[in-house]
Amino acid sequence: MDIKDLKSLIAAGESQAVEFKTAFSNEAVETIAAFSNTSGGTVFLGVADNAQIIGLNLTAEKNSAMGKRSENQNYTSHTTGSRSC
Repeated sequence: MDIKDLKSLIAAGESQAVEFKTAFSNEAVETIAAFSNTSGGTVFLGVADNAQIIGLNLTAEKNSAMGKRSENQNYTSHTTGSRSC
């Protein structure tokens, strides 16, 4: 999947298989788990409900938890089922 495909999915908006989350929160984790336990889906982190890409400001703690080494970077993440791209 390339950037054009990702932007097309975002532009199409949320659906039963596409969800936008503005933060890497418990709600986002629950949505990822729910999609993983069903037929899958796509969770965009750092995207508002209106499909605006806002990115994420990850703290050092969350960077560490995600295996990132740098502090305070902006990310937009894409997850399909239990895979991350």
